[in-house]
Amino acid sequence: MTNVSSPFYGPAETNYDLWVGYRRKLSDKVTWEIQLNIRDLFADDDLVPIQANPDGTIAQARIPAETTWSLTNSFRF
Repeated sequence: MTNVSSPFYGPAETNYDLWVGYRRKLSDKVTWEIQLNIRDLFADDDLVPIQANPDGTIAQARIPAETTWSLTNSFRF
């Protein structure tokens, strides 16, 4: 039987995202912009527990998100 007064907690999960951009006027009518976006900067590859058995052992776990990045360039006229 589950004891609701004694819950099981998984580890804390903290995610950091980062973005940096640069803008430069190339002429009176053209502006260039570049931006780098990084999601889950310090991503870990350890499984994340999502469900526990009554005895406290892990019943289910999920695969964590991995670090992803994107680089965009834009020209404004």
